Amino acid sequence: MTYDAAERSLASGRPVELYSFNRQSQYFRYTSADSEQVVSSNTYQSVVIKRANIEQGTELNRGALQISVQRDLALVALYQAGPPSEIVTCQISQFHAGDNQVQIIWSGRIISMSIWADGMAKIILEPVYNSLRRMGLRRVYQRQCPHLLYGAACGANSSTFRVPGVTASSGTTLTVSAVGAFANGYFAGGYVEWQVIVGIYERRFIESHTTTSLVLSTRADVALGTAVNVYPGCDHLLATCNSKFANAANFGGLPYIPSKNPFDGTPVY
Repeated sequence: MTYDAAERSLASGRPVELYSFNRQSQYFRYTSADSEQVVSSNTYQSVVIKRANIEQGTELNRGALQISVQRDLALVALYQAGPPSEIVTCQISQFHAGDNQVQIIWSGRIISMSIWADGMAKIILEPVYNSLRRMGLRRVYQRQCPHLLYGAACGANSSTFRVPGVTASSGTTLTVSAVGAFANGYFAGGYVEWQVIVGIYERRFIESHTTTSLVLSTRADVALGTAVNVYPGCDHLLATCNSKFANAANFGGLPYIPSKNPFDGTPVY
């Protein structure tokens, strides 16, 4: 029996759902079936997992989906100290026992996770269609550069300014002796990264830098002695872009905007 025929039948359907969560090259695969499932050479672990009804309306931002899972899963552990720095996507597939026609029924990403006292965790996801709600033209007439530091428009090579070090403390404040060789504030506005598994890194924004201490935007649970890479920040001013990064040719702001406003009501401009 085909998937479509099983879906249309009154009593022949035996649906099995597969949940695949992905963070870069790391996958977490689960199934609501009462036994482990192997599909396309991928193993889906049998766990306690349930979802709300999938609804589709006229407004994309109302298509959020809630999933409840047992709280001892490796996926939930990613969010115990705070959300991971990389997006975690979710793909829900379904097939009927007795056939191998797997159909994708929902796709999106995790936007929040909370842990309940009853041994369950609640995951809130938004559909992939929400990526269509992107901003239009965002550049404005301003003195500061609008480019993302180390982004394509900025052009600064992050590896050139990377400072490797080793942590001596963790939490919201990291102590890294290597950053003590730089002036206070040099790394403010930058970020620190460390490898959690091969090829996957966690990153935290640096709010302030004083001697060997880096105050982070959110907690970083890294073991003492962990190797980290620290990247300097930018205040998006032309002088900083030129002196700190030698990147004035790519500066995207308009630093010489006249301070006199012709529309402030003064008759002489």
